[in-house]
Amino acid sequence: MKLLKSGLFIASLAFTAVACGTQTAQREATPQEWGDSVRAGQAEAEKLRSLTLEEEYKYGAEFDAAIKDPGRAKETGVTIKTNETHPAAAYVKGIGQRLALQSSRSDLTYTFQLVEDDSINAFATMGGYVYMHSGLLKAAENEAQVAAVMAHEIAHIARKHALQAMANQAVYGGWVKGVGGLGGLMISLTSAVLFQLPGSRGFEFEADNFGLENLRRTGYASEQMVYFFKNVLGKDEPNDGGRRDWLSTHPDTSRRIFALQQKLTPADSVGYGLRSADHQRMIQGL
Repeated sequence: MKLLKSGLFIASLAFTAVACGTQTAQREATPQEWGDSVRAGQAEAEKLRSLTLEEEYKYGAEFDAAIKDPGRAKETGVTIKTNETHPAAAYVKGIGQRLALQSSRSDLTYTFQLVEDDSINAFATMGGYVYMHSGLLKAAENEAQVAAVMAHEIAHIARKHALQAMANQAVYGGWVKGVGGLGGLMISLTSAVLFQLPGSRGFEFEADNFGLENLRRTGYASEQMVYFFKNVLGKDEPNDGGRRDWLSTHPDTSRRIFALQQKLTPADSVGYGLRSADHQRMIQGL
C-alpha cells in the first residue's frame, strides 16, 4: 500500500484513522468505512472543481508560503528558496507577464518567481503561481526557450490541471475521514500531485498545445519549445535518488516533441527572443 503524506489512499483496502496530527495503527477497512471514504472524496473533488477565483488565489498563496517554510518540509515534501534581487527575477516576471496577457486566462493575476535550484525544472500551481528554477534558465539557450517553458506552465494554470489532478486523486484514491476535509488536506494534496505522483500525459500534451499558441500570439519564435525539449532530453542530470527535473515532472517528452513538430510552420522559426547574448546577460551570476 502506498500512503501519501496527505493521508490519501492509492489502490488500498486498508483504513487509517488520523486525528490531531497522529496516525493510529492500520486495520482492514469495513465496506461501510471504505464507502464513506469514497463518498467523502467525491464531495471534496466537486469542491475542487468548482473553486472560485478568490479561492484559487487563497490556496495558491497558502501553498506558496508552505513550500518556502523549512518547518513545513515534512508536510510539503519540498522547501524552496526564491530570489527576488537578481536581475533574472525581473527577467522571469517580464517574460511571464507578456505571455499572461495573451493566455486563455488573461484576467488572472499571475505570480512569477525565480527559484534558487540548479535542477532543470519549473512548476505551476493554482491561482497563477509559476516557479522557474535557476537551473532551467541556465539550460535554456535564449529567451524564447524560457518563454516556451513558461507558456507551458501558464497553460497548466489556464486549464486548471493541478486542480483537476487533485480532484481525480480525491475520487479514485478515497478521502481519509477525520482530517478536516478540503482545508485539512489542501497543502499536502497539492504537494502530492505536483511532486510525488506521475504527471498526466494528457495534461502535458494539452499544455504544450496551449503553450505553443500562446507563444505565437506573444510573438516569440515558437519552435524554440521543441529545441528546449530536445536540449533537456540530451542532458543526464544527476540528483539525490530520483529525477526531479523537467523529464520526471513532465513525462513523454519524446512523444511530445514529435506531436509539436507536426504543428510547426515556417513562421514559427522567426520571432522574438532568439538572441543568446541577451539571455546570457540577464542570467549572469546565477
